[in-house]
Amino acid sequence: MARTALTVKKIDAATLNITTNDTAIDATLVTNGVDITDFFDTREGTRTLLVTNSEASAKNVTISAGPTASAVNETGDLVVAVPASTQLSIGNLTSSKYDQGDGSLYVDFETGTTGFVIGLGEGRSFR
Repeated sequence: MARTALTVKKIDAATLNITTNDTAIDATLVTNGVDITDFFDTREGTRTLLVTNSEASAKNVTISAGPTASAVNETGDLVVAVPASTQLSIGNLTSSKYDQGDGSLYVDFETGTTGFVIGLGEGRSFR
């Protein structure tokens, strides 16, 4: 199945304004995974994935390595356990490892995960 497309929320560094419309993690997102379509069209060092786990137990979130990751010796997906009833910020998401070749970030959720997800980054045009 095709991944569910989401758009990165770009932060305006001058005003720190952001649209905080996160997306609910539901059965569709768990089944299909997420494609944050323009995640790497943001400034390096400002990219963050915020995941809220609403479950009573920890759930894994997997961030897929991109197709060129092996060329820079950064192979393997990143698997992060998000504690129960917690919001976790996952940063240091570099384009050299995680860009899927088109500026997107692929995220998968463990079966049974519910909560919210949002991709954040400072827009390139702000500096």
